[in-house]
Amino acid sequence: MPSSHRPITILALAAALGGCSADPAPSAPPPGDVARSSLARESTPIVSAEEAASLREGATDFALDLHRRVAGAGNSVISPHSIQVAFGMLRPGAVGETASQIDAVMGWANPGEPTYRAMNALDLELASRPRDGVRLAIANQSFGQIGFPFEAPYLDAIATHFGAGVSLLDFAGDTEGSRVVINGWVDERTDGNIPELIPVGVIDGTTRLVLVNAVHFDAAWDTEFDPDDTRDGAFHRESGGDVTVPLMHLALDAPHAAGEGWAAAELAYAGDELAMLVVVPTSGTLDALEGALDATGLDAIVASLATETIDVTMPRFAFGSDVDLVDPLREAGMPNVFDSGLAELDGIAPGRGLYVSAALHSATIDVSEAGTEASAATAVVVGERATPPRPRVSLDRPFLFFIRDRATGALLFVGRVADPSA
Repeated sequence: MPSSHRPITILALAAALGGCSADPAPSAPPPGDVARSSLARESTPIVSAEEAASLREGATDFALDLHRRVAGAGNSVISPHSIQVAFGMLRPGAVGETASQIDAVMGWANPGEPTYRAMNALDLELASRPRDGVRLAIANQSFGQIGFPFEAPYLDAIATHFGAGVSLLDFAGDTEGSRVVINGWVDERTDGNIPELIPVGVIDGTTRLVLVNAVHFDAAWDTEFDPDDTRDGAFHRESGGDVTVPLMHLALDAPHAAGEGWAAAELAYAGDELAMLVVVPTSGTLDALEGALDATGLDAIVASLATETIDVTMPRFAFGSDVDLVDPLREAGMPNVFDSGLAELDGIAPGRGLYVSAALHSATIDVSEAGTEASAATAVVVGERATPPRPRVSLDRPFLFFIRDRATGALLFVGRVADPSA
């Protein structure tokens, strides 16, 4: 780990675009050669409150739907924000039914420029979050085939809204060298946590463009758990049987709520702008809770949070997820972009038969006493026996977690802990 505290979450996603046939291999590009618009990134995008709210609501619905599709029965972590940014960079090149399907699945109710501006504004706002104790780095990059005729309006769009140019590589003449360059870019921007996002065989001589987004998050809790209070305890797996895992304990003032069959708490990271929302079923199963939770339900949980002194019991956990997004996104309603006969990506280069040949996602998370939120006072009140017992949030059974930006509601990471010993 690069820092003394351990809550670290990293994500990268790549979407590789192929053509229907290989073009003659052009000469290798000079080091650092880039196809770039002359336009600079828009630093103060004008976005209405309605457009910002629409982006957030659509993103939350997308996040919860995709989480259900990819989580399975075990541990899982994804960054829906990163996935949306990567496909956001693709979207200016899509037209027709392909564009409509992407908009519907991603939850973009205001297609085109309004969505791009809102995504840019959100990324710029998130870029202001790092402070002492918090690292949040989000990077976008495109890698394209040297000599390929990328449309100028497409280059303008990814430059002004995503701050990205196209670094030129020779996929046709040096497939492995190109793969190494892309993986090296991801490895560097995730502090070595994702060294090989793209495995051998994913890109080939027909690859024309690879769109990559990487997110690196490393933050201390606002109130840290005391390692001396961590002790082994039982975690009740949904599949049956308990496992003994280290359970962290903390009393603090934090937002808390409870409803029919669930309890929730929000643990703040340093600076109070980013937080982990945890939701645990108090009756029923995690599967049932996940299945019933939509954007409206999650918003209702957040709205019901009220700060009070609570006791939190939480396991340490660390795991990663590697997700092939093609089938989940096809099933969600956007099959055309992955079909070489149906994809309409003429906004990138007309008449070239471009389609998305791969969409890969990797994420890791590591939560410990030092890192993942908590806001405030470890107040131990002695002798007030008449006081009702403090609310308790015991994450000693499977639970959901959401790493979120409090001001914008952006869900940076979504996941479930089914077995912290796995």
